Amino acid sequence: MIAITVVISAAAGTLVLQIVGDQTAEMEETEVDAEFTVSYNADSVEVTHTGGDAVPADELLIDGDVRESQRWGEYGEVTPGDSVTVDAAGSNRTIVVVHSGAYGGEEVLLRSEE
Repeated sequence: MIAITVVISAAAGTLVLQIVGDQTAEMEETEVDAEFTVSYNADSVEVTHTGGDAVPADELLIDGDVRESQRWGEYGEVTPGDSVTVDAAGSNRTIVVVHSGAYGGEEVLLRSEE
């Protein structure tokens, strides 16, 4: 009887550890391998995805010396060749492209200074 209880407890413990391990693996942030360039204009900047991974649009933030920080978009993926224009007047501007992962982690993908 004691042996059966020990075996059942061990099996239940193993199952719980496996489930927790699977959930933790799903929550890990993955790094994005994407490249961007910035073209500076008089009162705006154009940020272009030039290569690497596709990135969900709602996970990309354009920040720095811009009138208002903004997400790339709400839907779809940003793939090489896609670009967005943001208001950014002035001189000596710094533009930052930040990836915000699904679980709150952030990674700077580009920091560009004029």
